[in-house]
Amino acid sequence: MQTGTFDLVAPYQLAGDQPKAVAALTRGVQRGDRAQTLLGVTGSGKSLDGAEPMLLWFDDGNALVPVRTTIGELVDRSLERRIDALASNGTELHRPDRPIYTVSLNPRTCAMEMKPITWLIRHRAPRTMFRVRTTCGRSVTVTGDHSLYVLRSGRLELLPGGDVRPGDYLPVPRQLTGRLDAVAARTGEAAAARARAVPVAWSVGQVALRETLGLGGSTLLPGWEYADEADLASALERLFDRCGNVEERSAGFRLPSSESAGDVALALLRFGIHARITRVWLPRFDGAGFRWYWRCAVSGQSDLAAFAAHVDLRRPERREMLERAVRASQGHETDYVPLTPRQLRHVRESVHLPMRDLARAAKLTARALSLIERDERMATTEQMLRIADALVRYVHESTLSAARRDGALAAAEHWRALCRPRWAAVSAVEEIERYDAPYVYDVSVADNQTFLAGTGGLIVHNTMAMAAVAAEVQKPTLVLCHNKTLAAQLCAEFKEFFPNNAVEYFVSYFDYYQPEAYIAHTDTYIEKDSSINDEIERLRHSATQALLTRPDTLIVASVSCIYGLGSPADYMELSCRIRTGEEWNRDVLLRKLVDMQYRRNDIN
Repeated sequence: MQTGTFDLVAPYQLAGDQPKAVAALTRGVQRGDRAQTLLGVTGSGKSLDGAEPMLLWFDDGNALVPVRTTIGELVDRSLERRIDALASNGTELHRPDRPIYTVSLNPRTCAMEMKPITWLIRHRAPRTMFRVRTTCGRSVTVTGDHSLYVLRSGRLELLPGGDVRPGDYLPVPRQLTGRLDAVAARTGEAAAARARAVPVAWSVGQVALRETLGLGGSTLLPGWEYADEADLASALERLFDRCGNVEERSAGFRLPSSESAGDVALALLRFGIHARITRVWLPRFDGAGFRWYWRCAVSGQSDLAAFAAHVDLRRPERREMLERAVRASQGHETDYVPLTPRQLRHVRESVHLPMRDLARAAKLTARALSLIERDERMATTEQMLRIADALVRYVHESTLSAARRDGALAAAEHWRALCRPRWAAVSAVEEIERYDAPYVYDVSVADNQTFLAGTGGLIVHNTMAMAAVAAEVQKPTLVLCHNKTLAAQLCAEFKEFFPNNAVEYFVSYFDYYQPEAYIAHTDTYIEKDSSINDEIERLRHSATQALLTRPDTLIVASVSCIYGLGSPADYMELSCRIRTGEEWNRDVLLRKLVDMQYRRNDIN
């Protein structure tokens, strides 16, 4: 839909110094300043460590098949296979050669959605990185300017990794799925796809996988992500027999590495079970002294009950111990919703709702609600949902001013949204100096620009200041980049910010043919190719046409734009503007098309 004006669409607000920077840049443009500088641009290396785990879903035509990999392995292998990847100044990127999906947080609703990956990106590594750790043992290593969505004071904020601090909360998926119906995922029916997530036959491979998952060892073997729920539960059961134990209020696995613990935590998420990862110094299994292990433990009444329901322990004594642990955890939960201090009390008093009435309607004791309002106790997800529902019922039954009613309903909807993921409290942010890996990695995700990565599974963000300036100025905009690689990445991002406007790509041709080559270690022969220039030609004409016909045009270009496609007058001579509803004489239109060098054939 053409709007004629720039309509910025973004699921988050400007944060930190961004509003100030956007205001200053806008004033400079309106004054006619010829040069302004903004430090910290999009595409300057906002990425993750290559060893960070990812759980992805590959489209095989009929289903989305889950694959556990690392972000470095995903990007490196893909770049190795592709000869048309854009590369310049230490940055390489290209589109996936087949559809790949990831779990993505929708910042508007806090819902977890299945979204396609649109770009795979590799940067030269900076010298300093940051490792963000949570109290439940999850972690992710990012560059200082890679953005993370955090819950701070009850509000979702987008912050650079270096600005995250202890006390913030990171979103974690409430549950993961296995194989998905590909058609539903492509049409965005995430909820329906999840409901229809049933095991798909693997023919011979399913039997082999089931047998492999049953082999000995103190970790889940590669391929666990392909298993259906029954086989995965059986694999977890066998693993628990070998390296699990039940304590007074928890049950856990003793694992040899953080990667193994992260895999078990992801596997448990298939059943909606959240685990805590801790590093412990324990006796070795073979009795030869002590060593460090990683314990992936389940605690809290709801998670323990789900663990007991899905993982059927073989040994009667362990089943009995687990049942005792579930009973001992009565009233103890690990699924909490962090709110802004005093927020609940402020909203309740704004609509003149007595605390006892709200407590009764939410099936809470007055003391429990009082503790939550005084920030001495966090509400569980179940309690928060009951409180929100009770508030909505009261507001609809009361005679309140429109402002008070709308404010209370907005607060209730915000609380409901916060109940959709689970939240992991940040325990530490460690600066890693002298980072020695050659590359860092990123992926661009459709719509939400968030994806699941890290040990145990956290939601991170990939890169809005220039988009906000364009929306403020409301003039045709040229974004000039120093290389084709950055231009392609920015063009993809601007298209997501301005879906209703003309966002175009204008770069110079590649002045060489891809030479023939042979890669010995992969036994790959690469033929000569220059077909990419045909696509660039189409994109250049599309950009020129948009600039001459639409006021809401944003062009992302390399320095080749200074040459353009010649005189605008000459270009318009070879164009024909036809509007919906206009009437044209057939001969006049045909003569115009012939003048533009169109040819007719009897086939098309």
